[in-house]
Amino acid sequence: MQEGKRESFDQVALRVSTDDGQTWGEPETVVVSGLDLERYQRPMDPTLLQLSDGRFRLYFASSEKSQPSEFRGQPRGGQHSGNLGRRSAGPGIYSAISSDLKKFTLEEGKRSDRDEPGVVDPTAVLHGSSYYMVAHPESHGMRSGPRSPFELRQGYFATSADGYRFERQMNLAAPSDGDFIGNLFSHLGRLFFFGGSFKGIWSISSQDGKEWGRVSVSQLKGGDPSVFTDSSGKLQVLFVGEVRSDAIGQPEWMKRLNRGHITGPRFDLEKGQSPMRDPRNSEQRR
Repeated sequence: MQEGKRESFDQVALRVSTDDGQTWGEPETVVVSGLDLERYQRPMDPTLLQLSDGRFRLYFASSEKSQPSEFRGQPRGGQHSGNLGRRSAGPGIYSAISSDLKKFTLEEGKRSDRDEPGVVDPTAVLHGSSYYMVAHPESHGMRSGPRSPFELRQGYFATSADGYRFERQMNLAAPSDGDFIGNLFSHLGRLFFFGGSFKGIWSISSQDGKEWGRVSVSQLKGGDPSVFTDSSGKLQVLFVGEVRSDAIGQPEWMKRLNRGHITGPRFDLEKGQSPMRDPRNSEQRR
């Protein structure tokens, strides 16, 4: 929420950095035109992808509103926010297009499988000539689509030739305490997914999106990781870290769950591995 702007609460916002993530501009509220907020939940869990023509596609989670529910009076935030006292149908992935990163126009239909009961937190990337999408299941008991042979937590996985029409693929597998709230990243001919877990930020990689290597767990503690290439060609990771020392007014249980933002270290990816270093350990800094 932008300070002093109550109308920006519970909205998608954008901040831009021009110095490799060292400093960030003021947050700006993102507007998605064409989304009927009387019928759909407000956009949440956004991810951006720049297209070959210079425009941007915003993928986000939303869901249709439905009958009144027992969740009336639930605090704002999460699936039910923006529509207190009503239960939403299972969330799915939608998209919108923009040329200026401020005003987006909703695209027709869902990007996720219509038969999937609920997925959130999408991430998408262009790798080679194909688009890839990973999303976090609303519950880990996804009942539709092909299954991974691993007895681990499952992640929604789909591919596309145009970034608009996606075809469901076999679910991906995470560590037993891992999640699929993270980042897809294409680097040196390989496709990576980074996610969070109690043990550390974890990753898997693939050359073609079909055969995936073993799970690699780093020593970097945090969640919601996002990886990017800086101006020098090195990689950096931004992630949700431990609660900030200046955080106030949070109950003890929330302090254990909520974490502040940390700009992570530079790191290398070699042979599908992700040896990330903890920025709080000065001996490991570069």
